[in-house]
Amino acid sequence: MNIVVAGGTGLVGRELLRLLSEKKEVRVLALVRQIPSSLAAMENVSFRSFDFDSDAEYEWLSNQPCDVAYCCLGSTRRKAGSRASFYKVDYEYPARLFAALQKQKPRVCLVSSVGADHPRGFYLQTKAALEEHLRNSGLPFILLRPSLLLGKRDEFRFFEGLARVLIEPVHTLLRHSSLPSAWRKYAPVRASEVAQAMVRATLDKSREQRPRILEGEDLWRESSV
Repeated sequence: MNIVVAGGTGLVGRELLRLLSEKKEVRVLALVRQIPSSLAAMENVSFRSFDFDSDAEYEWLSNQPCDVAYCCLGSTRRKAGSRASFYKVDYEYPARLFAALQKQKPRVCLVSSVGADHPRGFYLQTKAALEEHLRNSGLPFILLRPSLLLGKRDEFRFFEGLARVLIEPVHTLLRHSSLPSAWRKYAPVRASEVAQAMVRATLDKSREQRPRILEGEDLWRESSV
């Protein structure tokens, strides 16, 4: 099975590549801006330094074999530097990837965000727009909508760091609380759990191949099967 991963150096992407590298039956192509030395030796994983602004790169990608495509691309407005730059990373790059892969008709697994179904603010509006674009692409898909991601990032995000310190010790308790499921879906989730859910939902041939949305309890359940 041929797999393409976009965003393999982020919090979820690193965990995803680690899991995929353990599967002998797959070949993984990871599209990254810079090849990380810490990941370059992974078995079954080849890295390409991919210029996400280059038409030639997407043309090259359109001719690569792909059965499953994972999209973990994402940024923040602060890291991107502007609304326009954030939109480019979180909407334009993924949309161009989907277009480049149309010929192969892969199953696309997209990491979105909790709240994208009722977007308020530019961040969630961008996530919602990308979800809608993927639905309209005609490609089979799975959407994952995690809440606050727990894990060690390369870059420091103050408010996420503060939230992890305050919330991580009780995140399991939040999941099993008596709060309505519509509220519990906002409980934090570990990046490793999101990656596990992505792999199981896409590579398990016994699962239904229909479009699916995983968030809250469905996401946690998929990661613990």
